[in-house]
Parts: sequence; C-alpha cells; structure tokens
Amino acid sequence: MGETFALKILGRAAGHPVSEGDAVSIEPDLLVTHSDTGEVLDEFRKCHPEGVVKHPERLFMVLDGAVPPVGAEAAKHAEIRRFVSAMGVRNLYEPGSGACPQVLAESFLALPGSILGGTDRHTCTHGSFNCYAFRITIPEAAEAWCTGALRIRVPETVDIQLTGGLRERVGARDLALAMLAGVRDVAGKAVEFHGSAISGLRIYERMILAGAGAELGASISVFPADGTTEDFLCSHSICRHALWSDSDAVFAGVERYDLDSVQPMLAPADTAAVPLPVAELAGRRVDVVLLGFCENGGNEDLQSALDVMRGRKTASGVRFYVCPASRDVYLKALRNGLIEEFVLAGASVLPPGCGISGCPDVLAPGEMCISTSSLGARDWTDTGETRVCLAGPEIAAAAAVTGMITDPREV
Repeated sequence: MGETFALKILGRAAGHPVSEGDAVSIEPDLLVTHSDTGEVLDEFRKCHPEGVVKHPERLFMVLDGAVPPVGAEAAKHAEIRRFVSAMGVRNLYEPGSGACPQVLAESFLALPGSILGGTDRHTCTHGSFNCYAFRITIPEAAEAWCTGALRIRVPETVDIQLTGGLRERVGARDLALAMLAGVRDVAGKAVEFHGSAISGLRIYERMILAGAGAELGASISVFPADGTTEDFLCSHSICRHALWSDSDAVFAGVERYDLDSVQPMLAPADTAAVPLPVAELAGRRVDVVLLGFCENGGNEDLQSALDVMRGRKTASGVRFYVCPASRDVYLKALRNGLIEEFVLAGASVLPPGCGISGCPDVLAPGEMCISTSSLGARDWTDTGETRVCLAGPEIAAAAAVTGMITDPREV
C-alpha cells in the first residue's frame, strides 16, 4: 500500500516507518515565531531559567506587528535583541521587514521536503513549497528552542483535486473562500493538492491556497514540488529532498474543484458565516478598504488591484489603505511605479507587515470594510456596530473605486 506525503516525511524524520495516528518525536528544520516571539521568550525563561537554545541556526523570528512598535512592545523587542545576540540566533527580522509568511518565503529557508513548526496560525502557508509546515503552541515552541524536538501525531490525509483554470479577475483568494464554503471534515488532517491545475498555479497562488488550510482546520496543507517551485527558489536542484504521495496512497477523503467555475467570493467577518459570491452583497456601501498585509500583499496582488482600478481614483468617502507584505515587495512596487499609482489614486501606503490588518479600531460604528487580510481576522469583528468582509485584491480594488461592494468583472 502506498504512502501519503505525511507518512513519508514524518517516517523519514522519525527514523522508522509510521502509521496514521502514531505520536512521533521529530526535530524540525525550522522553528518560526512572529509577533508572539516575546511570549515564547517569556515561556522559555520560565521553564528553562538557565537554558540555552539548542539549535540557534534553526530559529526564525519576524517581528511583524505595528511599525514602529511603542511602549511595552518596544521594550520587549529590545529584550528579544539581547536574547538573540546572546544565543547566536541569526534570523531575526525587525519591524518593517514584512509579514511573517512573506518574509519566510523570500528567505528561501522553507525548502521542499523540510519540516517547519511555527506559532503563526498560517504556518501551513509554507506547504506551498512542499514543506511539512504546521502550527505549534507557544509552550511547544519554547520547549523546542531548548530541546530541538517536537512531538506530533501523524495525520490522515485528504486529497483536494484541482482542475481547469481561474478566469479573469478571479483569484486564488476566491478559490480559497470557495473551499472554505465547501470542504468538510478536514479538521486535524493533512491536505494534499493534486490535479491538472497545479502546474498552472504560481507560487503566490499556492501560498494563498495552502494558507487556507488554517481556516479549514487542517494540520498541514501541501503542494508537490515542481518546476514552479524550483524557479521561485532559484535552483534546479532544490527539490532533491522533496517528497510526494504514492499513486496508490490511501486518502481519508477526496474533494474536487473546477477552477473555471469559481466566482469572486466574500467572507463575512463572522466565524459562523459561510463565504458567498460577491453578487449576493453587491451594492452595499463601503467605508474602508484594506489591501495587502499578510494574505494578499505581494506584487502580483497589488498589480491585480491596479488592473481593476484602471487609473481611477478612490471613491469619495472611502479610506483606502495599501500595505505591501514585505520590504522586498515594497521596493519592487516602487521601482515598477505601483506605489505611485496607489498614491495618485488616493490611497495611503503603510509600512510592510501585518499592521492594522486585524484591528477593528480603524472603523467607526456602523461602517463597512473590505479587507484582504488573513481569514484569521474573522474573529475580531461582528460587534453589531461594524461590518467587515474579507476578499481578494480584485474585489477590494472594485470597492475602492466604486464605494460599494462590486463584482470586479463589472468594473
């Protein structure tokens, strides 16, 4: 009987064959923390007052909160810097570097066939690079800093088959939301993406789809390594440690999606609400548009938004905020003139990172917001006084120039 990706990679890490449901001890290749790095440090010192980091070269820290940090957060960052210096940790990224998923992708350290544990709820994003990338708790991260090891359970696997291709002004975020509306029974399981559409998906699209695993409740969500992976990582030998499921692997379930049939989608920021086609909310007034941040803040996303806007200015009464996902994205957008186009359109461009992506304080009572921030932001609104809908860059751009929820195919 063939093996799934999870069985293969965890068996290799454990040093012996494993079965679904087994608890195994493994040493991850990378331990990632983000704006919660200070909390992990506090836990580490509480449990290991005299402890040292076993593998400092495996720690990856991105301080992706507010820019600049103020008050207690600034003091905590100073403490982190002292710790990093004392322990010999090389990979510390300061505020303004960008959002953790994007910064890690640009570091080329999330490698095919590697194992990555991270405290970010969207750690599964890096399954786009054929990583076994899974979320860990703050206590688990602190313990792993000390011991270098994590204990995890081998998951069952669900196969998601993708066919066809996305139509104009329909993006990977729309497919991710369609999956969230339709996929069932993947909580705690691994998700593998298969099908004829895979070869046509670019890395940034794979990142969005893999990251949606967090909202599906999956333990990991992973793509095969191929020429697209090699091209992004700038190496044609980078996939030598990659793994993939056997053709006769047994899956716990199969889901199928035809990309040709995907429509522009919205996710009301209410954890109980199901994502729905944009047409069902079309015409509702929009007061704030948040474009970019950790989910749709790459150069391709910024360009997709400008393609919808076509040189038009922000509608009267709309506050439009644009946040590139990283400093590298920001620089490329500057060189290509994208930042200038947004500014001329009336947008305010923010420092790279997560910033205000999950902050309800940008809204006054009764206001409506369209945001491309991560789906994890679904739990910060629905106060009855404000309303937020999460969407891709095409819908965000259409709302910015029309002042209302609009199907981007009709702008």
